[in-house]
Amino acid sequence: MISSSCKENTKGFLAILLVFVSSFLFSNVERYGEVSFENRSFSEKGLFGQDRNHSSFTLSPEFYFESEDQKTSFTFKPKIRRDSIDDERNIFDIQDLSLVKVTNSYETRIGIRRDFWGVTETVHRVDIINQTDQVESFDGEDKLGQPMINLSL
Repeated sequence: MISSSCKENTKGFLAILLVFVSSFLFSNVERYGEVSFENRSFSEKGLFGQDRNHSSFTLSPEFYFESEDQKTSFTFKPKIRRDSIDDERNIFDIQDLSLVKVTNSYETRIGIRRDFWGVTETVHRVDIINQTDQVESFDGEDKLGQPMINLSL
């Protein structure tokens, strides 16, 4: 039987693949991204059968489309991480999935995004909107995407 986390990761991968393939079909879509690989090795054998090595792979693509009249834009930025040992570090997070419409009198944004709203202290930011990514960041600086609607007049 296929586990639910495997199904979710497969769905996330297929969604990113669909966006990536469709971005080639639409030449005016801008594509960016970041890929990282992390490996941890320990010189001594761990207790209770713990592995001496484990690795993780992170993919953070970004797709941006803007209409010819520059009044509508679409952004999609997911983050996928797979860890070889720790399933708690596996993640599929939509950090930004937003549609923006601009007119002469207002701007609307609807979707999912990471947005800072709070105060900046000398050591770190205090953010009251986004959830902290507890797996990625021990200091509370990395955030998860949140559903939101924004209207600017």
